[in-house]
Amino acid sequence: MRRRIGASCVIVALACAASCTERVGDDPDGYAIGKPEHPAMVDAPSALPRALPPAHGSTLPPDHPPIPQGAAGAPPRSTGATVASDGSMQVLGLRFEVPEGWVTEPPGSSMRLAQFRLPRADGDDDDGLVTVTSAAGSVEENIRRWAGQVQGGTGPEVEDRSSGELGIHVVAIEGTYSDSMSRDNPGPRPDHKLYAAIVQARGGQLFFKGVGPKATIDRWRESFDGMVASFRDAE
Repeated sequence: MRRRIGASCVIVALACAASCTERVGDDPDGYAIGKPEHPAMVDAPSALPRALPPAHGSTLPPDHPPIPQGAAGAPPRSTGATVASDGSMQVLGLRFEVPEGWVTEPPGSSMRLAQFRLPRADGDDDDGLVTVTSAAGSVEENIRRWAGQVQGGTGPEVEDRSSGELGIHVVAIEGTYSDSMSRDNPGPRPDHKLYAAIVQARGGQLFFKGVGPKATIDRWRESFDGMVASFRDAE
């Protein structure tokens, strides 16, 4: 099931009260700190609107991370993903296969659980990057935030690939990518693509966010889809 939502929408700004969840200052991916969503706590995005409502009274930039409502505590800290004897990776109760050709790197932030470099396609100036993080915010909120990071292109396209107890949604957006909170390369970077998966796993909500030149991301899209197909609960 695939849907398209307007890329020009921005996050609805929320007024922070004293009880609001704080953002971690060293998170280059701009995710909000909060209790990660459990599959039973996340509404199925079947009602995901084709056009998101415009923000009103906003004082936050369009790429500001969502401020979750009703979230308490913080997502579990982790030293990162672990590698099993068969070469698969495990993180927050989710196991997956690392595609051949992906280069495993040390995470560039304490908030990242894993990080992979995608070697660039011929003619591209940059490699692609896939980061794995855990954070708060609903599926819809995070799609809105990503849509605010990509301008003048197409998408977001959202595909539900849920399997068993795992809630899985794959998001694709093309255009000029600009993320003021990114340490890697904040942009703006034209002709880029964001290809990502949002997963409600047993241990929390996970984001597999791939960003890079469009040709590079398209080169590795099939292997990304293969990784998504390999998602399963860790034993």
